[in-house]
This record gives sequence, C-alpha cells and structure tokens, in this order.
Amino acid sequence: MKIERQSNIELCRLFAIASIVLMHSLGEYVIPGLGEEVRLAHWWMVAGNSVGILGVNTFLLISGCFSVKSKRTAYMNLLYMCLFYLFVRIGICIAMGVSIPSSIFLFVSKSSWFIPMYIGLLLLSPILNCYIDKADKRSLGWMTLIILVYDVWSDWYPGGINERSGFTIIHFMAMYFAGRYIGLHGVGKWVSRLAPMVLLLLVSVISFLTSYIIQRGWDASIMLKFLANNNPLVIAAAISLFLTFKEWHIRQSKLINHCAQSVLGILLFHSSSMSQAFLAQHYHALYDNYHGVALFGLWIGSVLLTMAAGIAIDQIRIYTYDKIFSLASRCTK
Repeated sequence: MKIERQSNIELCRLFAIASIVLMHSLGEYVIPGLGEEVRLAHWWMVAGNSVGILGVNTFLLISGCFSVKSKRTAYMNLLYMCLFYLFVRIGICIAMGVSIPSSIFLFVSKSSWFIPMYIGLLLLSPILNCYIDKADKRSLGWMTLIILVYDVWSDWYPGGINERSGFTIIHFMAMYFAGRYIGLHGVGKWVSRLAPMVLLLLVSVISFLTSYIIQRGWDASIMLKFLANNNPLVIAAAISLFLTFKEWHIRQSKLINHCAQSVLGILLFHSSSMSQAFLAQHYHALYDNYHGVALFGLWIGSVLLTMAAGIAIDQIRIYTYDKIFSLASRCTK
C-alpha cells in the first residue's frame, strides 16, 4: 500500500532546499574571509543565512519522522540520481568550455557531502529502527537526548573530538532519532503551538549573534563553528521549523508533492563547482549593480529560478528512472 505524501511536509522539504540554495548564495557575504573582495552583508542576508542553516537538519528530521528503510530501491534511486547528475555536470562543463575534473567521476562520494552521510544513515537504519520500534516512549526520549548531547559535546563544543561541526554520521543519527521520536510520540500541543514563536526567536538570536561576529571581524572559523549543523541553537530552531510545518494543515497539492520529489536533484544541480562558479558571478553582479528592494527581489528571484531549473532538469531524471525501473521489472519476471 502506497502512503500518500502529506503536502505540509512536502512543502517543508521545498522550504528547506530553498533555504539551503539561499544560504549557499550568501556564504561569502555573511562569513568573513570566504570571498576575495569584502562585500558587507545586508540585514536580510544575515537573516536569510540564519534560516538557511536549518535546512540540512530539517531534512534529517523529516527522514526520522517518517523512517527511512535500507532497501534495494532506495539505493538504486540514489545511485541513479548521482549518476544522472554526473552527466548533467559534464554537460555544464562542456557548455562553459572548462575541462572536466577527474574527481567528477566519483559521482557518489563527490556528488555532495550530504549523499555519503545519508547512505551511511540508510545502512544503519535497520539497526536504528529495530531499537526504536521496540523502545518505549521514555527509553526513546532518553536515548534521543543522550545522542544529541553526545553529538554537541564531542563534535561542536570547543575542544571536541572531531570538530567537524555536524558533518558526521553521529549527527545524522541524532537528528534521525529526534525526528523519529516526534513522529511516534509527538511533543505536546503547547510545544507545537509555541513552535512558530520559538522559531522566530531563535532565528532572531542567531541573526543577532551572526551580525555581532561580522562587526567584530572575527575569524571565519568562528563563524563556521557558530553556524554549524550541531550548534544547539541551530538544532532547536530546526526542530521548531519542522514542528511549525507539521502542525500546519493544508490541502493536498499534487504540484507541491511532485516538486518535492526533486529536492535532492536541486541540491546536486546547484551545488556542483561549475554551477556555483556561475551563480557566484551572477550574485556578484546583482550586489554591485542593485540596491535595496530591487537587490532583495532579484536575489530571491534568482534563488527561485535556480530551484525551478533544478526541478525542470530533474523531471528527466524521474522520467528515465521510471522507464528503466519498469523495463528492469518486466525483464526479471
């Protein structure tokens, strides 16, 4: 029996990928030292970046809430997606007249840092789900809290063991457990009602502290640490964002549900080095030639256009995958 997608959750996926695309466009303006030329960040850039850093955690919370399954079709779909975008990237290289880097052919491990980590989560999911399905609410709650605390202590807290700031399988597991707990047991009506206000408060705090770091001229490593996926403020804000969408009951929308199938496609399309180089030039031109409302509108429009291009290209991936999978199924009968 096929489970019908919930449009509020699918809209949450789309919002998360939109915020990530926006964050990637703002990186060198918000984080000092990333750009060759100093370009001061506008207030909306700081606020947009503060929302953008919630995207990855939100994806993981959604995966946990609805549970991921380590099965052949999941790996085949992910493998085909990476292979498809290998050819898209090759096409971009040819169109831009640049040499094709040899690393591009490591199309799974070099597709995006998110993909190898997500594969690791898929591999571990049978073990994780086995424990979660048997654990009672209290035990699961404590285990979720323990993993979250360990994630922050070992990998984010200054002087931690790894200092990879959330780019680890431990962080993926921690957010998966948090999402699974919410999916199975909820968090209470009053928490859900307060989620939008908590989200607004936390984003405001993150934005204020980001602005403070920029004004103080602190090293980029400090900013990167503060904006890490496993910063407790970022984790709490991502949970508040997910709860806000989860409690937002909207009518089922085939358009939203269909577009949400392409969120990973959008990530792989726009995050390649060639796409990023082109987009960086585009955003530099916008920054240098426009100001105020015009700059904001053109910037957001560019983010939405990037998403639309990613969704359009991904339709080819969806269509060809369905055809190949259908043909393979008939051949194996």
